[in-house]
Amino acid sequence: MIDVIKNILSEEIEFVEGFDSISSNHLLSILLPERFSHESVSKLFHFMSENGVVIQKHYIPIYKQPFYVKKYGVITLSETERFYTRQVSLPLYVDMTKDDIHHVSKLLDDFL
Repeated sequence: MIDVIKNILSEEIEFVEGFDSISSNHLLSILLPERFSHESVSKLFHFMSENGVVIQKHYIPIYKQPFYVKKYGVITLSETERFYTRQVSLPLYVDMTKDDIHHVSKLLDDFL
């Protein structure tokens, strides 16, 4: 299924993958183009939601979590922040049809 999605999405989209990784087909993490800011990502979340598609944020920087803030204070890591801003997870589930994939892909391309 992921190969189908990769062939449909805009070339502007990068996929978050590990070295020699094999997807478990439960999470499709992408990186939006460099031009995306927190504000434009928020607009994307709203746009997708209005059109019946739920996208998510994963990989919240660990240093932003309360335990680590308390232990180490507030810190900022610029590359981590850049990744976190651009990363979103698209829907991916067992019953997802090719029509569903095309719908999600078209909405994302329309927004781009």
